[in-house]
Order: sequence, then C-alpha cells, then structure tokens
Amino acid sequence: ALFLQLQADVIVPLIDRDEVVAVVSAEIAGRGTLTDESRLLIAQARRAAAVGFTYLHLFREAEIRVTVAHEVEVASAVQQARATGEVRHQFARCEVIACYRPAANFGGDWWTTHELPDGRVMVAVGDVSGSGVPVALISSTVEGACETTPRILGAGFDPVAFLHLLNREVVDVGGGRYSMSCFVAVFDPEARTVVYANAGHPFPYICRAVIAPPDAPSASARRPQHTELRALVSRGTPLGVIDPMLSVASLELVGDDVVVFYTTSLVEARNREGQAYGERRLQRVLRQYVRSAGARACQVILDDVRAHHGGEIGEDVTLVAVRLGVGTGAIRAAAS
Repeated sequence: ALFLQLQADVIVPLIDRDEVVAVVSAEIAGRGTLTDESRLLIAQARRAAAVGFTYLHLFREAEIRVTVAHEVEVASAVQQARATGEVRHQFARCEVIACYRPAANFGGDWWTTHELPDGRVMVAVGDVSGSGVPVALISSTVEGACETTPRILGAGFDPVAFLHLLNREVVDVGGGRYSMSCFVAVFDPEARTVVYANAGHPFPYICRAVIAPPDAPSASARRPQHTELRALVSRGTPLGVIDPMLSVASLELVGDDVVVFYTTSLVEARNREGQAYGERRLQRVLRQYVRSAGARACQVILDDVRAHHGGEIGEDVTLVAVRLGVGTGAIRAAAS
C-alpha cells in the first residue's frame, strides 16, 4: 500500500540512533531492476543522510528556541557523536593516528581517513570558521559527505574534485555566511607519493630522517642524524564561495616519513601572558620528538601545547599523523 501511495519502486528508511528520521522514495528509470552497484551506493549513503537529517532537525529546533542553554545542548550532542581522544587506523604500509580535543563551546574541527579501492589512503582535515549550532550543522554535513564521497569516486578519487563537492555542501548549508578550510591528501605507500590540494588550511609538515653521506667514517655515523621538515605547500581559497580557487600538487616521499596535519587553533593557543604557541615551537617539537615518539606522535605534540598553555586548550584542536612504512602490509613483510 505504501509503495502504491508513493508511486515508488524503492523505499529507503533513514535510521539514526535506532530511530527512523526520514524515508526516501524513488522510481527506477525505465522500470528496471535495482543493480547491486545501486544497492551498495544506497547502503553507503543512507547512514550519512540519516545523520544529516538528525542535525537538520536539531538546527531547526535551535532556530525556534534561540537560547544559550539549548545551543549548548545541541553542541554537546554533536560532540558526543564524534570520537574524541586518540584514534588509530591501520592500512597496508601506512598508519593514521589522530587526536581530537573538543572545545567547551562547539567548534568546527573535523577529520577523516579512508582506504581507496586501489590501496591508496585518503586523509582530510578541515575547520569551519566560528562556533555554535550553525557550525555544528555544517561540519556534520561535511562529515557525512566525507563518508560517501571517497567510496563513490573510488579509484578515480581526485583531491580537487573532492574539495569542490565539499564546497557545495558548505555553500548550500551555510548560505554563504560561513567558510571552511580543508587540506586533503592521497598517499600511495607503494609508489611513495602524495597528491594533495589545499583550501586555505595550514600546511602539513613532512618529518623526514636525514642520513649521513655514504662516505661517513663508520656504520654508526650513517644512522639518521636529525629530522628535517618540509611543508606540503599548496595554495587555495577557503571553501564556502561559489567558485573557490583550487589546485593539485604532488610530492615524492621516503618510506618512513611522518606527515603531521593540524588545525589553526593549535598554533594559536595562548598562555597566561598572551603568547601564542606558534609555528616555531611546533617545528621544534616535530624535529626533536615526533619521529621517535612513534604511535604517540600526536600525543607528544598535544602534551607540549598543554605545557605552554598551562591547562586544557579552550578551542577544539585536531592533530593527524600519517606514518609511512607502518601498517598491516609492513608487518606481514617483516614476518616473511
């Protein structure tokens, strides 16, 4: 009866937190059958769409009841839906470690990572400007798009195309009133390359071991002497405008490089004297400790920021470290 009433061939309930938040109905072109590829796409998209409807409902409630108490309640719900603390993802010959620390009043930080069908690993970090319920809506919508877009693009994933898709979400949901910085990188551990694009976000750093020259007098002298930093430089305008200026770049990597992404609030964290943590101190920590810290790379940086700040940082902070040469593939190779 429902199919007849809606004149639909497909009905998909959107469920979030064990509740049906919406129902989508559609017709199949030419009255054909639903292909396996279409079923997979629907399955991937339904959860992200359900989350988007949930936050849209929360946002509409907030517009009706514009009170500080309700805004804090909605922001808290969004924060609880996110994984805080340290998160690790093991891929073939690549490990992604992230630390997210939420602000007391919701901020716009987010991050994501996915393994593409061809074995490459995508990492994206973003920051919606401002705070509060509108920012919660935009960042949650972007996160939903990040869940499905890599799977839809598959092996043809392109960083600039990905940023344009996210830009459409920011423009549609934010109405041109908000902007978002974002840096997206695609790592190929086998080819030892990274392809990336930037939309007004701080440049990530490559932490690379510098080896003594081959004519060093002893074997011990040929061990890594220090860590050098190299920024993944790419210019681009923040998202949230009709036609952002974006470009793609690429760089060769060394097998055990560590690449660190971060959001602006980390370097802007100020101590009681008003001094910002700053790029110089971040670079010092990256050179001295990150490579030797291994899986604790993000935690080492956060500990140093807290030491400078004198306590918990007021803004939300996101750190993501990509360790090449570490992962399931590397483990299997070592065992064999």
